[in-house]
Parts: sequence; structure tokens; C-alpha cells
Amino acid sequence: MVRPLLREQKEVEVNIDVDGEDDITLKKGNMTLIRLLILLNKAGEAGMTTMDLYDNGIKSRGHGYNILQKAQNDGLVRYIIQERHNGQFPFIVRYITNSGKNFLKAFMGF
Repeated sequence: MVRPLLREQKEVEVNIDVDGEDDITLKKGNMTLIRLLILLNKAGEAGMTTMDLYDNGIKSRGHGYNILQKAQNDGLVRYIIQERHNGQFPFIVRYITNSGKNFLKAFMGF
């Protein structure tokens, strides 16, 4: 069996200025970040639990976790741990920040 040659992936970078702060570089293949921000923006003030994000938008827990951590480190997403009253494990609710909204507006062009 002969395997086809893999094409070289070209790296395309897009620098987006957010609130006059450091540019955030978006590389080809990082559209999951944009999908994540769109979902959180649609969720509004209620936010979304991490499990709902995994199930509805990201589809991959390993890659999704890395994207969530990057978004959090860049200040695009924040989270709150909410305790449950019935003794079950607490759950995490994610929210988009103002920087995340500005980033999304700059990327989408409106």
C-alpha cells in the first residue's frame, strides 16, 4: 500500500489589535477559538458550562481544553466555579469578556 504524500501546511497568521493592547495572533486551524467566542457571545450574561461548550461547539475535549486555556490566558474568556447544593461536584460556567467581544467584532468585521 502506498501512502499519499502529505502536503505542507502553510501557516497563515492574522494579527488582531484588541483595545490597543498586544495583538492576538490567530493561526490557520484555530477557528475553534472563534466558534467558542461566538457560542459564548450568544449565551450572553447566562454564560455556558464547560460541558455544554464541549458538547455543542468544540467537540474535542483535549483540543477544546487547550483552546479554553489559551482564551482565558489572553483575557478573552473568564469562568466562575458554581457550587451545587446537593453535594455533587461543582460546575464551571464560562463567560466572554469585553476583550473577547472586541476580538470577535474585529475578526468578524462589524
